[in-house]
Parts: sequence; C-alpha cells; structure tokens
Amino acid sequence: MAAIYVEPVAPDFWQLAKNHGTYIDQWGPKDCTTHSMARTIMRHYEGQKPAGITGAWPPNGEFIRSVTRNRDGTLDREGGNNLGQMAAVGKEFYGFSLGVRQGMPFSSFVTMIEAGRGALVQLWYEPIRVSPFRGSETFFDNHAIFVSGVDRAAGVFTGVVDPLADGRRTGLFHGPASYPIALIREAAGRLNVGTPTNYRALGAGLINAGFTQATGTPPGALVAAAAAAEVEVHFAPGAIVRKYRLSDAGCITSFADETWGPLPSMAPGTPPVSRPTCNGLSSGTTSRITAGVFAGRTIRVQRDGVTVGQA
Repeated sequence: MAAIYVEPVAPDFWQLAKNHGTYIDQWGPKDCTTHSMARTIMRHYEGQKPAGITGAWPPNGEFIRSVTRNRDGTLDREGGNNLGQMAAVGKEFYGFSLGVRQGMPFSSFVTMIEAGRGALVQLWYEPIRVSPFRGSETFFDNHAIFVSGVDRAAGVFTGVVDPLADGRRTGLFHGPASYPIALIREAAGRLNVGTPTNYRALGAGLINAGFTQATGTPPGALVAAAAAAEVEVHFAPGAIVRKYRLSDAGCITSFADETWGPLPSMAPGTPPVSRPTCNGLSSGTTSRITAGVFAGRTIRVQRDGVTVGQA
C-alpha cells in the first residue's frame, strides 16, 4: 500500500500570513479551524482533486471561511468556527463527510489515527503556548490543528500542522512537526465548551475531532518500517559528540560534549529528527543510538564530525 499522504507545505497553511497587509480577510477573521479543515480535505483526497467539486482547489482557509454559514443560514463573518460548520462545508463544496466525534475518549482518538485517519482537532491553546511548540506568546483560547499520524513508541503525533506555528519571529515554533501525545491530550481535554466568560473544560481524557477516511498505509505500519530502516551514524576522528538530555515532552533540556578518539567508527541509530530546546530558542538535529558505546543516548548529528548515512 502507498504511504500516508503528506501535503507539501505552502504559505496558506498559516492563518496569520498577511493578505494585503492585514490579518483580516474580506470574509472575516483568518481562522484556525478553516485552515485546519483545508489540510483535512487534502489528506482525505490524498492531494488529488476529485471530479465534480465546487470548492477551491487546493482547498484553503480563506475560501472555506468565505462559504461558512451560521445556523440561520447567514454567512459567518465573526469569531471562530466549529466542527459542524466544517462538516457542512465539506459536504456541500467538497463531497466529503467529515467524521465528527464530540467528547470521544482520547485513547479511541489515538487508535483511529493509528488506523490511517487524519483529523481536525479542537483544543485549548494554553498548554501549547507555554511549551516549546508555541506559535504565539499571547494567545490561550480555543484553537484547531491538523493531526496526520501517530508514533506510539516515540510518544508523538506526526505531521501536526498548527496554523499559528509559522515561525514568524524568534521564539515561535515553525511546523509542521511531531508533537508529544501527552501535550495534545492535555490541550484537548482543556477545550472550553462553556462560554467566553464561563470557562468549562471538555474533560481530561476526552477530545473533539473531525476525521478523514482511512488513507494509505496506517501510521503504525510506517513506524515499524521506519524502525527497520535504521541509519548509520559515523564518527570521524576527534568528532565532538553532543549527548542530549530530553524532557518527557521530547524537547532538549541540557547536553554534555564528549570528544571521540583517534579512529573513525560507526553505530546504528534512528533516522534524524529536529528537536527544539525546552526554552524554544534553538534546536538540534538528533538521532538515538541503538547499539555501541552510546546505545540509548540521543546525540546531535550532522555537526562536528558526526554524520549520518543510510544503513
């Protein structure tokens, strides 16, 4: 089977990309839900335009916002949007039935993602705002993101697109990226299902989401394949080996350097991934070594004499 579809990153992934010098579209505020719905539609159709649709292609947040309606049928030009509105747009303009689930157990959500579905997810932004994955230092209200896959062994959701995480200035994260499962679980459970003046959390261990159909190869199978495809980590004579300590969320807390000896060497490791420091000010390309003197350690690669090749 084909791998999970990964949409090429484009400027309209990000809800704060300026349009004619303003953050407000002619149809209303740029909105995280409509931008995440665009990613969901693309994943559902795996990037291939279906016959007979009337919506913009590729789908984008601005078009989806322009056709989103309130319950009374009027066009919605204020505030955010909800999953019901996105389901209506998907059906009318894209022939797509968004699988809306409200208050579902988070464990069931993970299982559905693992089975090959992508999802538009609603959450409370505060836990992300205070993490290295922040896309804003000031926003802490309800928000929406797109989740593509999951790697249970690594404890992360993969291919996550947060429409705020455009790295528009220093200290703000730039996606798409893998996000800790625990972080999304907390943020989803804290979604405000009350009112702006009367906060009421959805509840720990629960989540509101809208799903695509199952597509491609289930992420679990991709993870198994990735685990089998280890890379060779090469150590040049005198290489500086930077060993990282990681937090439970997977960000870098500290490091220690060690100088390699006079002879070259090689060890197997996991494919390189970029990890942010926990303060969000920098990042490092890392691999977890699986055998040899550094077995079990996460080290910096592609720097100072430590390089990666295919095993």
